[in-house]
Formats: sequence, structure tokens, C-alpha cells
Amino acid sequence: MKKIYVLFVLIIMMIFASTGESPAAVEVADVYQAENLLSQYHNMLENGNTSGILSLLTGPMLKSNENLLRNNSKYARFLRERYRNSNFTIVNYKPIDTSYSSLDVLITFNSQEKIWTRFTLALEEGKLRIYAEEEINVKER
Repeated sequence: MKKIYVLFVLIIMMIFASTGESPAAVEVADVYQAENLLSQYHNMLENGNTSGILSLLTGPMLKSNENLLRNNSKYARFLRERYRNSNFTIVNYKPIDTSYSSLDVLITFNSQEKIWTRFTLALEEGKLRIYAEEEINVKER
């Protein structure tokens, strides 16, 4: 009977240990969320979906782009033309703290023009949004 009790306790301990979140599991989930957000953003840029883009922005990124996205009827067409045949490649992901992370992305236009961009992402009310964007200088590898 004592062996069954010990076995039962060990099984319970293993169950609790396996359901706890490890730091690696949390980071992987964040990378997945960041990739998903970037994919949505890229698709909305390619399609000129200005209202969709607005829903993904927050903070300074929203403040600097809101008027253009809401009030310029020609901007959707510009976005479709600019981001047609573009490609976004995530080069680096770095958590900053529990609410912010940075995402370094290589944006390629028509397989020729390349721009390195760092997105700062913010987790607000359980939803990941683009907080800021800046062009960065990176040498090709």
C-alpha cells in the first residue's frame, strides 16, 4: 500500500511540474505571437487595409500614422503598390520586459530594395500591437 501511495504522490508531482510554464515556453509563445502580428501587418499593407492596420497599432506608431490612415483616401492604393511583391523576414526577436519586445525585420521590395526595420511591440490588455518602428543600420551577413 505504501508503494502505491509513493507512486501516486510522484505522479501528482510530475503533473504539477509539467503544467508549470518554463521561461523557454513563454519566450517561444511570444515569438509565435510576434510572427503572427507581423504576418497580419504585412498582409494588411499588401492589401491596403488601412482600418486593419490601425487596429494593430498603438502608442507613437498609432499617433504618427492615424491621420494618414484614416483621412487620406489615396493612401490605401499607395500601400498596395509599395508592398506588392514585398517580403518580411524576421531576423531577431528580443524580449525587453513583460510588456515590450523588439523585432528586427528585413523588408525586401521586388527582390531588390532592402530595408532593415526594428519594430517595438507592446502587449496591451492581452493583445500584441506595434508600438514603434524605426529603420536600423545593419550590414548584410
